[in-house]
Amino acid sequence: MSSNSTFNQSIIIALINGTTYDYMFNVQCDLEGVIGFASSYSQNDDVVRYNNHIAKIIDNQLNIVFKDAIEIFNMDYTEVLKTQDLTLIYSKQ
Repeated sequence: MSSNSTFNQSIIIALINGTTYDYMFNVQCDLEGVIGFASSYSQNDDVVRYNNHIAKIIDNQLNIVFKDAIEIFNMDYTEVLKTQDLTLIYSKQ
């Protein structure tokens, strides 16, 4: 299995002061870089394992959850207030 991606984003998220669910996003994209990897994988029913990751096949889509992968900062970007999971969903075309 191999994968190449040219979307190398940098996303910094801050919780807006005095709010509970309002966020400010600082997004920068580098479309010229390439991230790639090659790996072996194994599959057991609807579970796929690769590069120490576990993915699940749901409705013909490969779902991978990265626990606590997104950091939510305060408005000064000096403190991480909380983390959120990041879910990647790949659809077969």
